[in-house]
Amino acid sequence: MGLSVERCTCAGDFRLFDCRTVLSGEILMTTNSYLQIIFYVATLLVLAKPLGWYMARVYEGESVGLNRLLAPVERLIYRLSGVNPNEEMRWMDYAIGLLIFNLLGVLAVFAL
Repeated sequence: MGLSVERCTCAGDFRLFDCRTVLSGEILMTTNSYLQIIFYVATLLVLAKPLGWYMARVYEGESVGLNRLLAPVERLIYRLSGVNPNEEMRWMDYAIGLLIFNLLGVLAVFAL
């Protein structure tokens, strides 16, 4: 099922689905678009408090429920990448890590 492009008789050009002219400032949104926006905003509002609580505890170094499950994975990643979690990163190390991470992301996207 492809998109049907028909010759529009009202404007004299090719348009998809609709033959009417679009007025300046007119918002063309469907009910589904409005529902998606409402769902997105509601999800943000519902998750803001728990996520803020979680992030505050992580940044303060307090224990979070996921520590027991994810701490071994975190230590393994640190060991494999040669990172010392007790040592600050210099700006050059951070910049190189950022560039490598972005390069791997670009390669992953092109591999798809």
